[in-house]
Amino acid sequence: MRIYLSSIAPQVITDLNFIRPDLRLNVLQPFVFRNNQGIDADIWRSLKQITNSLFLDSGTFELSRQCGLYDVEECFNKYALSLDSLSSIFDLYANFDPDYKSNERLIVNLSFQDRLEEMGFMPIPVLHSRDEEEITYYLNSKYELVAISAQVISKLSSKSINLIVDRFNAVGKRVHLLGIGSYAKLKDSNAWSCDCSSFIRWAASGRAIFLSEVQQKEMKLSFSSHDKNGNPNSDYFNNPANKAVRDEYEDFINYELDLDLNDVAADTSKLVMLNAFYLKWLEDVITQRQKDRSIQFDMW
Repeated sequence: MRIYLSSIAPQVITDLNFIRPDLRLNVLQPFVFRNNQGIDADIWRSLKQITNSLFLDSGTFELSRQCGLYDVEECFNKYALSLDSLSSIFDLYANFDPDYKSNERLIVNLSFQDRLEEMGFMPIPVLHSRDEEEITYYLNSKYELVAISAQVISKLSSKSINLIVDRFNAVGKRVHLLGIGSYAKLKDSNAWSCDCSSFIRWAASGRAIFLSEVQQKEMKLSFSSHDKNGNPNSDYFNNPANKAVRDEYEDFINYELDLDLNDVAADTSKLVMLNAFYLKWLEDVITQRQKDRSIQFDMW
């Protein structure tokens, strides 16, 4: 399984590459409509040399949350114009799919898919509901890779997600799961890929995350003794009660990255890089679990 790191800063990619040049990250970058930011093609063209795969998200989630601030047609035109340069840099790019809720979302989102294809692009379509009509449409479609939106995934158990994924796998199609990255959700997943940004949120709260092989679950360690309200953090790394977890995490980062906890405590900005590395490491764990279940893809 590929785990695409969503919204990771370019500097973090280069920092990790400096320490582990053998690694090639999978990265998902959302298109940014806010303040007409768009995407800097030159930056991502240079990063392409040190990454495995780049996935451009169309940024329509931002539009769906603040629909009153944006003109959909204007945003579509910006995205389509940007694809002139970005489609040769990003290995994958999502459809412009602004309709997340209406009963006509399949028709609306397909209309933008058709328009992009008429321009010569081949975006990845995004499934926005569990409706049988929508699932069947994409099962019978020409598309070899289909994404499932985070809004659909967030309402389903891992087993229910697999029931949908397995239908696509059975007809030789691959599935990308948007907005999912925890070990608990991924350990039995049959999807080809996913993406998540939780590694950034954990770092923002001063926490490292990793899979404890002793406890067989993800554990967190805080490098701040207290939270923003002044309450003690029970997962503080210097808490004697957390010694076993702390030692296991230090062994992990020392072996993989030649770092120790003093390095992290002295510079917590390293947490984003460490959490990003953990997800890259987790890719191999999930992939092996898939292979053990006889899940096979033409490309991993």
